[in-house]
Amino acid sequence: MTTPSPRLRLAIALPALLALPAVASAQPVPLPRITVGAGAGVAIPFHGDFDFTPFTWDTGVRVGLSEHVLVEVAGGESRHTRRRVETNLVANGATIGRFEQITTHAQRFAQVNVLATGATGRLRVSGGGGVGLLQFARRTETTTTDCSPGIMCGVSGSSTSRISGSVQAVGGVDVSLTTRVALYGQGRFLVPLTDPGGSDLRVTAGVRVGLSPAR
Repeated sequence: MTTPSPRLRLAIALPALLALPAVASAQPVPLPRITVGAGAGVAIPFHGDFDFTPFTWDTGVRVGLSEHVLVEVAGGESRHTRRRVETNLVANGATIGRFEQITTHAQRFAQVNVLATGATGRLRVSGGGGVGLLQFARRTETTTTDCSPGIMCGVSGSSTSRISGSVQAVGGVDVSLTTRVALYGQGRFLVPLTDPGGSDLRVTAGVRVGLSPAR
């Protein structure tokens, strides 16, 4: 079993750490009508071709329709860059002195979710899901230098991109610092409709700010 990275352990543990003082107040903190949040963490791909846990960030706006129902519009990106360097490669009897290849995987999303929410003291829990769009992009850039005669050195690159519809589940915990500022930890499980096997879980922690008074 792979040991979780320090960033992943922190992202998972943070919501629990934040929740500890929340029970100190029995009266729920009112939910602002409109909130804006932004956070960062890691993504955990479930596709066999992705043996990495990329950095991820997301941001979103939540609108309270009632005391227990929210609508969220969110977007974000996960990104991972892999670098490969080799020296003195032999190809067709010629030599490439230095070969460098940089591959960047990026997965961007935009989504709309309906969430149920409830609070006790400064602790607020929300969960739900919705539909959205996913963009999968990959960029590869190759640089060769110190080539022997017969091989042309230089820089070359290629890019691919595709878009898929998606469904997702979202859940998380907010801990209010004031009536308009909260820290949060959350998870987003994204499933592309064109390739359900390419799903991933994004675990993030961040700050949410209320832009209007409570309902």
